[in-house]
Amino acid sequence: MDAEPDSKFFVASEKGWSVPRNMAHWANYLGHDIIGDICYGKSFETLTSDKNRATIGLTADVSKLMYISGQMSWVVKSGLHVVAFLPMFRQMQKFTAFGNAVVEQRTASG
Repeated sequence: MDAEPDSKFFVASEKGWSVPRNMAHWANYLGHDIIGDICYGKSFETLTSDKNRATIGLTADVSKLMYISGQMSWVVKSGLHVVAFLPMFRQMQKFTAFGNAVVEQRTASG
């Protein structure tokens, strides 16, 4: 998903209205933050910062790889998924690293 160029909260113009926003992006950010709160006990802060917004795209890519892997388990067992779906596999590695970092932060904070 493409991030909006201006990631700041809504700022009113002189007419009292904010700049038009793609609410699909903001709904996705909200959902992602809620999932972070529920699953990790910590928001991913995608509503307030664009720092972790790339994880939204990673989630979609990892889901595609998991779907393919579930349908063709022999590809995973043979190790061909790494070669055949290398771009998705790299995205999965990034997602796993992000998830591990969040879990480490959470467990360190108690």
